[in-house]
Amino acid sequence: MIAVDPDRSSPSSISCTNAVRSESEVELRTPALSPNQKSEAMTQLTAAFLNCTLKPSPAVSNTETLANKVIEWFDQLEVTSEMIRVVDYNVKPGATSDEGDGDEWPLILDKIKRSDIIIIATPIWFGLRSSVAQRVIERLDGT
Repeated sequence: MIAVDPDRSSPSSISCTNAVRSESEVELRTPALSPNQKSEAMTQLTAAFLNCTLKPSPAVSNTETLANKVIEWFDQLEVTSEMIRVVDYNVKPGATSDEGDGDEWPLILDKIKRSDIIIIATPIWFGLRSSVAQRVIERLDGT
């Protein structure tokens, strides 16, 4: 889960639960890198933002606006980000990686597989994720 405080303007205002590790923990599990190698490794990170708004393009999406704030922070960390508005694709219901003719989920799945970071951005309706986010989760489960 990612919590963002939009009133703060630094990457430190992003907090992650169940995924926080100190820098020393990470270094213990990775080979020793020179400062230049560390910088190069950081610039190679990519993030896929799955915008699960119910509004197709070009409608304004508040979910995308919030996700763009995170992308701004990722830019400061030299992470390359891609926004994928899921509702603009023909994602068929199901629990496999390809549900057949006309299913565009494999296009999205390819982008996910090439990413180091995956963020599912969803509006909250009556305390629940959007139906688009639910479909994404179901399709990821079958992958």
